[in-house]
Amino acid sequence: YAILSHREPAQVLRLARRILASDPDGAVLIHHDASAPELPSSADPRIALVRDRVPVRWGDFSVVAAMLRCLDAAAALPFDWMVLLSGQDYPCAPLGGLATRLAASGVDGFVEHAPFAQRFVDDNVTRYLFAYRPMPAALLPLARRAWRLNRVQPFVRIVATRAGAFAGVRSPAP
Repeated sequence: YAILSHREPAQVLRLARRILASDPDGAVLIHHDASAPELPSSADPRIALVRDRVPVRWGDFSVVAAMLRCLDAAAALPFDWMVLLSGQDYPCAPLGGLATRLAASGVDGFVEHAPFAQRFVDDNVTRYLFAYRPMPAALLPLARRAWRLNRVQPFVRIVATRAGAFAGVRSPAP
């Protein structure tokens, strides 16, 4: 089990212990955001921490970098299947037998997917067809009102998210 976490260190460690209580043959590898408070140490040898951690920003490529660091660290460990979780996940059913079910599935992996919904077309255009740069935090209130500008022209997008304000220009390659 690979966990990518960015806050609540005690909760993340509690999650790891709960996973191992439910799947005693499992192991947990944790990448905890380098800019977050440290994780408490664990005496359980089945819980390993990614040592080469990166600071993670929401909606940034650093999320992918953290996942790649986690996968790189996992490559040194013996495993047949990996379950990627966030630090806010929690098992809603016992994990016993999961490894057996995965091995018997006849596939190499699972990827969650859903049919494309027409209602997300505008959101997808904004998300994938523009290259974004962060704006100063002082401009966040202005960015929250700039969505009207996004609807009347196709070249620039101003977006306000929980990660801050961003300005984007049309990108030739999504």
